[in-house]
Amino acid sequence: MESLGRDIDFIKSLSPEHISAYILKLEPDTAFGRKCEVLGLPDDEGVAEQYLYMCEHLEGADFCHYEISNFSKNGFESRHNLKYWLCKEYLGIGPAAHSFYHGK
Repeated sequence: MESLGRDIDFIKSLSPEHISAYILKLEPDTAFGRKCEVLGLPDDEGVAEQYLYMCEHLEGADFCHYEISNFSKNGFESRHNLKYWLCKEYLGIGPAAHSFYHGK
């Protein structure tokens, strides 16, 4: 938790307008997942505690927690994600991409 606190303090010192903070999900049947205990990584309960700690400290620094992994200063929410939430058109290109265009 101390390391996370130092990381949050460092990030705040940079005065960002937006922070995306994703939780690392280790799949147990992978090389990295099998080394979880050796690496001293937190279990699910520890990850939840770290997430709540981060939320509390970023919200205390006037960041709006507007999406599960996103925090921003007022007016700096992701415009990309807002298109989805407001049902605006977007075009996806590439394998497995999807779009929303002319209501479809």
